[in-house]
Amino acid sequence: MSEAIIESAIFRCLRHEKSLLMFRIIYDELPFTISGMNLTRKQYYSSLNTLINVGLVNKLNGRYKVTSLGKIVHEFLNFLGTTLANDYWKFAFIDILTNTNPPPPVDEQIEIVSSLIESKDTKEILLKEMLSKEMLSKY
Repeated sequence: MSEAIIESAIFRCLRHEKSLLMFRIIYDELPFTISGMNLTRKQYYSSLNTLINVGLVNKLNGRYKVTSLGKIVHEFLNFLGTTLANDYWKFAFIDILTNTNPPPPVDEQIEIVSSLIESKDTKEILLKEMLSKEMLSKY
């Protein structure tokens, strides 16, 4: 299976609120039931089967466990959730400031991002493209 197919399958799987909830419950090793999740049997087993088929969960000794891939996806989801909670409005503000015509100089764009975004990882993602443009413009 190609990386693009796996990626899209994971996103399709986790776009459903109940599948995402089930994935998080399995990750936290909490008990869950069909009735506790307010699902029909078909919805329950369909969600569980999808989590298994995309490689996020497996069944080991009668218990569902998150796979290595599932752990990475869980960390990604946590990063995304934290980033959205802390910086969502800042992204919109950065886009407004940097997408004017003509755009501000790259060094000003870098300063805007650096002053607004606290997370080193998020800042690095946003600055990566700006810094490469800055380096290219010097040569």
